[in-house]
This record gives sequence, C-alpha cells and structure tokens, in this order.
Amino acid sequence: LSFILIYSVARRDTVQMFIGVVTFIAMLFLAYLFNHSIGLMAVAALVWLVAWVAISWTRGKRIYESAVFFNLIIVAFLFGGPLLDTLGFHNEAERLTSRNEMVWSGVWNNDVKGGDQVAQGYWALASGGLSGQGLGSGHASVVPACHTDMIFTSIGEEMGWITLLLIVLCMALLVHRGLLIARKAGNRFAFFLVAGLATVTGIQFLVIILGSLGLIPLTGVAVPFLSYGKSSSVVNMIAFGFILSLSREKATERQAEYIRSKYDGIIAAGSASFIAVGLFIVCWLFAYQFFARDNTLIRPAFVTNNQGARVAEYNPRIDILMRKLAAGNIYDRNGVVLATSVDSILDNKMVVDKIVEAGISAEDVKKAHRYPKMRYYPFGDQMFFMLGDFNTKVRWGSHDDNPYGYMAESRHLAMLRGFDNIARDEYGKPRRDVLRARNYIYSPYLAERGEKEFRYTRYDYSALLPMLKAGTESRKVRQWNEKRPERDIRLTIDAKLQVRMQNALQQFADTRKNNYMRVSVVVLDAAKGDLLCSANYPLPNQDTLVAKSRLPYYSDNFKDFKAYTDRDLGTTYQTQPGSTVKVMSAMAGFMKLGSEATGKSYMVYSEEKIDTKLGEPTGNVNLHSAIVQSSNCYFVNSVNDQNLYTQLGEIYKATGVRIDREAIDKRGRTVIDKSLTPYFFYTSNMSDTTVFNAEVSATSQRGTHKYNNYIERRSKKQQYEKMNWSHCAWAWGQGTLRATPLNMARVASIVVNNGTLAQTRYLYNDSLPQTNVCPNSLEQLKSYMKDQAKLKAGISNPAIGGKTGTPERSHVVRNSKGRKVKTSKNDAWYIFFVDSDGVKQNKASKLAVAVRNERANSTSSLAKQLSRTQVIPILTETGYMN
Repeated sequence: LSFILIYSVARRDTVQMFIGVVTFIAMLFLAYLFNHSIGLMAVAALVWLVAWVAISWTRGKRIYESAVFFNLIIVAFLFGGPLLDTLGFHNEAERLTSRNEMVWSGVWNNDVKGGDQVAQGYWALASGGLSGQGLGSGHASVVPACHTDMIFTSIGEEMGWITLLLIVLCMALLVHRGLLIARKAGNRFAFFLVAGLATVTGIQFLVIILGSLGLIPLTGVAVPFLSYGKSSSVVNMIAFGFILSLSREKATERQAEYIRSKYDGIIAAGSASFIAVGLFIVCWLFAYQFFARDNTLIRPAFVTNNQGARVAEYNPRIDILMRKLAAGNIYDRNGVVLATSVDSILDNKMVVDKIVEAGISAEDVKKAHRYPKMRYYPFGDQMFFMLGDFNTKVRWGSHDDNPYGYMAESRHLAMLRGFDNIARDEYGKPRRDVLRARNYIYSPYLAERGEKEFRYTRYDYSALLPMLKAGTESRKVRQWNEKRPERDIRLTIDAKLQVRMQNALQQFADTRKNNYMRVSVVVLDAAKGDLLCSANYPLPNQDTLVAKSRLPYYSDNFKDFKAYTDRDLGTTYQTQPGSTVKVMSAMAGFMKLGSEATGKSYMVYSEEKIDTKLGEPTGNVNLHSAIVQSSNCYFVNSVNDQNLYTQLGEIYKATGVRIDREAIDKRGRTVIDKSLTPYFFYTSNMSDTTVFNAEVSATSQRGTHKYNNYIERRSKKQQYEKMNWSHCAWAWGQGTLRATPLNMARVASIVVNNGTLAQTRYLYNDSLPQTNVCPNSLEQLKSYMKDQAKLKAGISNPAIGGKTGTPERSHVVRNSKGRKVKTSKNDAWYIFFVDSDGVKQNKASKLAVAVRNERANSTSSLAKQLSRTQVIPILTETGYMN
C-alpha cells in the first residue's frame, strides 16, 4: 500500500487513484447488497477494470495504473482465499478467508474459529471508557495477542479514550512532520525516502488499528512504537533515525521551489487524509467507549469453537468479576449448610452438629475446609450433582438440554452473587434461543460437515455494569461483598434424607455383588412439588469423571467393568421405564373416558402375551387386573382401541417423559433423533410443540393401523400373534419412550394429587404453578395401585400405592477380543406414592417416589425389595412417614 501511494506520487496520478479506489469499492458494495455472492462481486470487479481502462485511455491516453494496483490488493483479500485453496495452499486460504469473514459477517456474529478476537478488543475498550482502569488494573491479558496485534485496544482498557486520542494525534504529528522533512530535504531521492518512511509508518498504524476495530480484515502487522516486537522496533527506530538525520539537510531555494510546485498538494492531501481517518477512528472509539459502553460490556459474541459448534461468548471480565464477588451460602430445606465461601462457618459447633446429624462425620467436615478454597462443601460427593463444584468446575457446563445434575452452583452462579442473570419464562424455565452453525463437524475423521442448530441461554449482566466500569478491585466491589448474607439460597433437598438414602443404597448394592448395577431413588413432596431426595449408587467421583469424560460407560470390557455414576441418574438419565408407564396409559383412559375407563375390559389370548415369564393374565382382563398383574396386552388394546395417543402426549409433555424417533444420518445409518426431548428439570410445555405433536400423531396412525388390521384378521381367521409391535410399544414402556425416575415420580404425584401436577421445585422459596393434567377423578386408579402395592409388592401400609416395571435394555460392550457386541440386561423399576394418611403432616402431605435399578439383570422384584426394605424405612426414620 505504501509503495502504491509513493508510486502514485511519482506518476502524478494520486487523485485518479483515489477516484478509482472509491468507485471500485462502491461497485463491489452495490454487488454485495444486490446478492451476497462472491461470483457477482468478481463480475463487478471485472466490469470496473474494463470501464476504468477504457475511460482512462479515452480521456488521457493513460491507464492510471496506481488505481489498478491498489484495487488488486483489495481483490487479493476478497478472492485470494478460493484461489489459494485451488492452488493447494489450504491453510493460507482458510486464514485469509476467515479474516474476511470476520468483517463481512460481523464482529459479533461469525462462523470463524477464533472470530471473537475483535469482539475481545471492543470489550477491552468499553472496559476502559474515557479515562481507563489505570495502569496494571485492567485485564488486557484475556485479549488474544494483547501485546502485538491488539495492543491499541489493550492501552484503551488501562488508559482510556483520552490516551488513545493522544496516540492518534502523536502519530498524525509524526507523519505530518515526516512529510514536512521530506519537503525540505531538497533532492528527489531524499524526498521519496523520507516521505515513504513516514507514509509506511502511517499506513501501518491505520491498517492495524482499523483491523483491530473490525473495519477492515485484521492483518496482524505491528503497531509502530507500541507493539511488542524485536525486529519491528529496531526497524522503526532505524527508519526514524534516517528521518532525523535527513532533517538536518536543507534544500536550496531552487530545490525547495521544485518540490513545492510538484508535491505540496500531495503532501497536504496525505496529511489531511491521515488526519481524516484518524478523526474517524477517534469518533468510532468514542462511540464504543462512551455512548455504547454499557451495551458493549455485556453484549455476547456468537462464535464457533473447534468442533464447529456455535456458542455465545461473553466478556471474560464478567467471569473475572464474578470470582471476586462473595457468594452466598447454600442451605438445604432444614437450614443445613451445603456450600459456603466462609470457612469459619464450618468451625461453628452448631453448624457442624447439624451436618453430623445429617450423616456426615465431624472428621469429613474438617477435611472439607482443611485447605483454603473459594467454596467449601461439607457433604462432598454426597451432594455433588445437586451442587456442583466451583473449585474444580468438573461437569460445570451442565444445562437443561444436556444436564448432569441440578448443579446449583453453576445454575445460580449469579443469584448467589447478588443478582439473577437468567431470563426466565412464566414457568421459571430459562429461555433458550437458537444458533445455527453452517460448518459443524459431524465427523473429524471423515470431514463430514453440515448445518446444525444449537440452543443457548442469553444472560443479562446489566447489574454488574457499575463494577465492570469501576474495576474488579474497586470500592463498589467491596460494598457489594458486604451484602453477602443477603444472597444465601435454600434448596428443597433434605440433606439428611439424601445421605441416609445413599448409604442405604450402598448397603443394599453390597449384598448383591453386581459390579455393573446402578441405582437411583427420587422422592418428591407430591403436594408442593419439592424435590426432597435424588439418591445415587455408586456415589460420583470427580477423578473418575475427569478420566472418563470422553468415554461412554459401555466402552470398557463388560466382564471387568465396575459401574460409575456420570450424572444424576434420578433426574437426568432417561431410559425405557417398562411397565411403570401403564399408569400413564391408564391415566390417558381416564382423561378421555372419565369413570367409564374402569369398565373397559379386553380378551387376552395366551398366544398374544408379550412376556410369558412374568405371569401376564389372560382371558377377559379389566383395568384393575391389568394394573395389579401388569398386563401388557390389555394396554396395547386400550391405547389403540380408544386411540389414547393424544392424551399420552399431553402426559409426556407435562412430566418431561421423552419420545425419540429413528432417523437416517448422512452415511445411511439408523440413529436416534432426540430433537423431541422436553426439558428435564422444568416440566412446563415446550416452547414449540409442533414437531413433538407431529411425532405423536404419526405414532398414533402407525399403531392404530397395525392394531386394527390385526384385530380384523384375528376375528376373521382366528390367527393370533404376540402384541410386541414396535408401533405400539409406548403402551407398555418400551420402544422410543425414555424417562428418568424423576419423570415417573411426577406421574405418581399426578395420581396421588387426583389429576394435578405440582411442578418440581428446587428452590425452597420458589412459587411455581400447578398443572391440571387430568380433569377427571383418578381415585379409582389410586385404589388399584394400592392393591398392587399390597398384593404384588408386599407393602402393607394402606396409604401406599405403586407399580412395577421390568424393561429390557441393550448395551454395547467389548468382548475378550476387543470387538463390540450387544448384550441385554434388565432394569428393575418401582414407583409408588404415599397418601396423606401415611405421612406426617409437618413434613409433607403426600409423597411420590421412583426407584430404578439399572442393569440389575433381574425382574422388578429387586426394585420392590429395595423399596420395601430400604426406601420406606428411611422415609419413616427421617420423619416423612408414620
């Protein structure tokens, strides 16, 4: 660029060069506005070249090649990427293309890996404001290349807009003085040498500054006299050493007159141009550092990570500030400390006594705060998935689309520090928007790429603006921290119940000697929706989670495998729930038919039985017998004969039960599409139910069609077959149906609440609405489940009603030769409710409980045994049952 400018001076076509560049950019811009096509822009560039040569030659018998040379540089930036890629220079092509993409797509939203660099600069500038954070008080180190490419924005953070204005003025003065020295040098060689050095310095400054602001592609050249650099600093010093040396030269009057007559206009134009661009930069900076400062500090940048996934990235100074803010304590429902930043609290005898009463030894409490930490967790692994760990950040990226647990530390990170930064809908569920990645990597080995949607939560950090502007070590931060006690939160979880339940699961599992079994138990206060307990066996281990974070549990040799808990099994891990869903199938009948549902009976023939081992009843089976003796065929008949799929879909959406569907990927493989998944933690209706409802409708058509054809064939030809059709598998809890124990506990709570679902509550002071799922009475279904508990589970308490489930699940394992093979293991489920007659009024009016034994390789009798011998006694011991 500098050479072309000097060349244009020598050729005396500087004015024509500016005209040519302006018209060329205008044509490209119009072509881009008309159609965002690189091909149309190439045509526009070619048209400009032909027109420029024709007009120039016609008017002055010259081409005015300086404009052509300058525009070739622009063409190289625009079209160089595809050309280099064609020539085999793939890395260079990708780099050049990405630099352009950052400008054309936008600073705040582009698909470029590392495309947040300019946004990082703007965050730094906004942090500095007019006067800056002060030398050494900013956080320039979080900006990529803060000491080289982005040194200008780094200075803006620590010294503010005023200092940047002085830098621009000093650079303008330096260039202007260089041009004046060139004017006085006398001979043409000295003139062009000095003018060239001044010009290249000024252009280098403008190019990197405009690039760091995202106004032109970021080139990575050094900022003269500011950027860290050895050779660059030496060259700049030598260059201005020449200029200082030549400043002693004085032209004769004749030489001076010649230079003035030939180049004064160009020198004036050059100085004015630099000043004009400098003023534009200063005004642009003022807009971001004054007028748009607040918005810029908390504005997200949408960027692409190395896997091609789209993510929303926020100003890293927010995270730095959050670490400086004293977090409130987390308590359980009874006031027991679960997490704290004040280690002296754990020296208080009354506090420790409460923790010990909940089941943690005094020695373990001492271990929890033996070393200085940012947060202390006296319950350790017992509460890991409920709280998370702020110190280690293991499984920290949990969210509602792919949760590992409730993770209160992460979920309420802002609330614990004095504000709630999550935008929520009317049901208390975080609102999530969609980002589309056009270049998502489906397979790094096969270079499969394509478009994919990602959901993100938009946060609002406006409450932090005063502290972000004042600095992380400011008085405003100290004043904020003095109010820490006001930021304590209280969870609905009962620490004592949680610990006792998990210890009981450990004892129960030890007697089974099953290395690959996992157990989860969820207990809800059915009337209020409070999550009282989500117990897991085995307890999570953070070291194991880090070591196996990239491996699924089935990747090990199944014979040598020992189960580990990679997420909160009770609230986040969905599997086929087996016959427990017959409660939903029965409920769907009551939703549609009301009390008439109890009179429905179906003839079941022995040849139709889906599972011959569990004693499924035959003959004329009614609803009572179907619930008590767990008749698969009855509910296949009921769901399809009465077409209850719409009602089932409403229950699934209300409780968070998931339905998957099979899809074909790009390689022709059958995969499970989980796009229909409702939210796990919050059970309100999905924001868009179109696809979900369409899948329910399609399943309804397939299921009823298969069923009606079979019934017609059976009545005519007396031909019988098993009713284990995949189209109808929802009726008995197999197929594409998936649920957590929490989902099924919600189902039990609907029954015990006579059709009403109290939405699950995790914060003790939350006020959540209730949903009327079934408008008709479920008292009859409640009595059937009580009979099931008494006759089949051996539970004599008349307030308890339940339902069993024994789904068969396939697992991929490696055999002794390292080959992947499929193996089947049964899960064991039992869900039950406790009506108000069987619980203490001061604890809860009603309870809903779900128990799941994964890979138990046993029938539901194992879950019934666990419920009878461990779960119910623990509920009684902790005061939740009489």
